[in-house]
Amino acid sequence: MKKSGRPNGIHIQKERLRELRDMTGLTQEALGECVVRAKSSSAETKSRSYQRIERKGLTSLATAEKLANALAEKLQRDPVKLLEFLRGGQPDGPPDRVDEIERQLRKQLNDGGNALLPQALAHHKESDNPVRELASHISKRLEVAQLEQRGEQLAQLAELTGWTPTELQRPVSNQGFWLLITNTYGHRDTQIVMGVSEVVYQVTTEGAEWLKSISESDTRVALVEELPWMRVSICHPRLPWRFKEFSFVRCVPSVTGLQWAKPTEWDRWTLDNDFSGLLNWAFKEANFVKGFKAEAQWPGDLGRLRLLVREQVIPENEETAEDKDWWKEIAVHKGWLGEEPEFQVETRTRFLQEGNEHALVTNWLASGLWDDVLAPLLESVPADWWEIEAGAPGVRVRTKPLLRLHEMSRYALEPRGRTYFIRLVEETDSGELRSAPWRLKDVQALAERLQKDLTAWQKQSSSARDGLPG
Repeated sequence: MKKSGRPNGIHIQKERLRELRDMTGLTQEALGECVVRAKSSSAETKSRSYQRIERKGLTSLATAEKLANALAEKLQRDPVKLLEFLRGGQPDGPPDRVDEIERQLRKQLNDGGNALLPQALAHHKESDNPVRELASHISKRLEVAQLEQRGEQLAQLAELTGWTPTELQRPVSNQGFWLLITNTYGHRDTQIVMGVSEVVYQVTTEGAEWLKSISESDTRVALVEELPWMRVSICHPRLPWRFKEFSFVRCVPSVTGLQWAKPTEWDRWTLDNDFSGLLNWAFKEANFVKGFKAEAQWPGDLGRLRLLVREQVIPENEETAEDKDWWKEIAVHKGWLGEEPEFQVETRTRFLQEGNEHALVTNWLASGLWDDVLAPLLESVPADWWEIEAGAPGVRVRTKPLLRLHEMSRYALEPRGRTYFIRLVEETDSGELRSAPWRLKDVQALAERLQKDLTAWQKQSSSARDGLPG
């Protein structure tokens, strides 16, 4: 909820603000000048005003624009794009040297005297832009040649481009190489891959496959940051010697070898984004997750887990509506969790030792979900119209899509259909609800449980319609 004193308050990514300030070398007092313009204000007051923004990630749009302008001037970047980045937008994609290589090739053609270049262009004569095509081909060869440091390859590329060996050693792109070490039960597999997307793909693919072999519910995934290194650790809930860990670091090839480098803004966004990032992946594959930051852990207390039931609604203005405008909270359900405390503490302790405490707690949560919450919501629509499906990050209960013309009469009752969504959340000390990890196989278990209730209701409705005993 916005405070009355900040009607125009916006959220910015405080970590990104801090990183950009470090990159510029600007002091908190200097950026405080953007926040507090009054000449009578002390340097300490200006610093505190800025520190509040960096600590809370909340300010006015006008102040955010001033900060973006100050940072953009130092970094020689577009202030509009920098503001979008501060507000959580996608950073600029990794640039490469294809444009630069193309310009160099055209210069070589204009100057003449390069016998290799026409021969190389002949291989791309079918292209609409042979020079551009060759430049793209050279950039790929050059990046690999830098890694392998093969003299004959670099010499040929130098002759082809007209660049000196020193110029050829400059980084080709911001995708970069990554050293990826996979540790399974102490056995290490080491490889070098190109681009952070390949790191994410290998970690999530191999990690998901390994997690499938664990039947216990208390699986854990920890994201660890020890810059320049980053790690993803997967732990078995009962057997500590059964583990899998991915360690990876960005590296820049040079004549003297590989040099470790911190991840770029693009790397960070790829690793952390809400759709295909590592945290989002972990939330679907494990029930306990630790983020890159020390304080980021989910859930904090299994006893505070709840099932949140929401209904999808159509906002008045679909074009301007935000994600939250499409959903209406129906119920926060805790089932049998918290009942008979002494018995539950004893039972949870036993299941914890077996690595299945999370499954026990979510089983208690689901108690009464159909009878107390879903059945009253669904009964106004014919039973055979409903279907249940599991997916990330929860269970969807919705009216079936129209498949036949004779079903068009359903529009009279449900013009746009109806959808309810069940997801796992954790209630904080302040009473707010935050998302909780919920691995897909456990989501499917709840969907199967609810499907049995739905099937029983559908059979009962069908028997009643046909005049048969229920």
